[in-house]
Amino acid sequence: MPFPIAPDLLPEGMNNRVEELARIWSQSASRPTPSSRVVQHWNQLIENWVNDAGLPLLVRKFDNNRGSVLQHESGRFIVPVDNSPAPWALSRAVAEEEPTLEEIRNAFAADAIPVAMAMSGPERASARYRCNLTSMGLGSPNGAGWKVCHIKRVGLAGTIPIGALPEPQLREHFRRLMAPGNMFVIPKKYSGLGELPEFCDAISRLLETG
Repeated sequence: MPFPIAPDLLPEGMNNRVEELARIWSQSASRPTPSSRVVQHWNQLIENWVNDAGLPLLVRKFDNNRGSVLQHESGRFIVPVDNSPAPWALSRAVAEEEPTLEEIRNAFAADAIPVAMAMSGPERASARYRCNLTSMGLGSPNGAGWKVCHIKRVGLAGTIPIGALPEPQLREHFRRLMAPGNMFVIPKKYSGLGELPEFCDAISRLLETG
């Protein structure tokens, strides 16, 4: 006997409760969040980064090659990463930091932008960048007990190598991955809420309306 097919939508009452949880959390003073001014600064910084061919794009898709440098078929250099650069960007934005493009360039030169939570020995051996999020300790949202969630989804599904994905797709992926305005935190104990599309949609609407 076939098992009942799962519904596409939750019952209406459940959707309402999820949206109410999102409303409460979006307005909570306990939720670390950058100011709107800093969010706008980072939006422009990331756009400048995207348009600067001298800086690599960070792409959250890897195969035991985090921190390595690959050349896209367009000529642009890309660095496979896990989610680590996102908490790094958010932590700086919450601290009201407004780095310049030159500071980003210097951070790459100093290997100061996390590309992985942690690396295995073989992965480190082939990586150009080896900075890991764990080394940030309590300076990272993760180290301080938070889960960093993205409002607009970031993942690149499929088996196409990142070097063959269209560059405009990689650019948009990078914007979503790195923009603090596309992130929110939730205590790790309740991290599952951050994966609910209803929760992300409600958070997004509430943040847009202030």
